[in-house]
Amino acid sequence: MTKRVGYIDKLKGFAIILVVMGHVLEWGMGISDSPANLFYSSFHMPLFMFLSGLFAMKSFKTYSLAECQHFLYNKVRRIVVPFLVVGGYFQYCKQVA
Repeated sequence: MTKRVGYIDKLKGFAIILVVMGHVLEWGMGISDSPANLFYSSFHMPLFMFLSGLFAMKSFKTYSLAECQHFLYNKVRRIVVPFLVVGGYFQYCKQVA
């Protein structure tokens, strides 16, 4: 089991809240030009991506091409395939309705 870094987890939680807040304000409420929205939209996604990728390389045992390919294969299988299946299903339902 890997050790967790408390302040990194708290920062990731804060970044997730900012991302959700940004999506709700922009897409749900149509607020995209307010000064507060322009301020936090300048850093919330880069912060989240930076913190998410900060420990991604720690999962590697060796830094070889085969391990990198295995890592990418697992990520694509776990994230991209469901995204395409669910997104394709929603698009199909949207076209039919």
